[in-house]
Amino acid sequence: MESTHDDARIVGRKPKLRTWDVISLATVINLAGGGKSIRWLDASGDIQVGVARGLTDENACTMHEADVRDMFLRITTMGFADRYIPVMHAAKLVGDGALCAD
Repeated sequence: MESTHDDARIVGRKPKLRTWDVISLATVINLAGGGKSIRWLDASGDIQVGVARGLTDENACTMHEADVRDMFLRITTMGFADRYIPVMHAAKLVGDGALCAD
């Protein structure tokens, strides 16, 4: 199924969320809330491993009142570095089969 992630380019509007988008977002939220070990393909096609730590802004601050689509998935890598992936990008990776629980 096709994700609406690229539709976010529409100025001033958020994309519609279709059923598959919501399922992918729910998966990201579940991974983040459970501190789950995850694997994902990075931009160069390499498999990365880490632990999903939560949903934050890009500075690791909690965003209780924000739209979840504006948040970032905080991941601690095996090298103990934190990475921040936009939630909508993480959801697209889930939908594409490129991010999953380890």
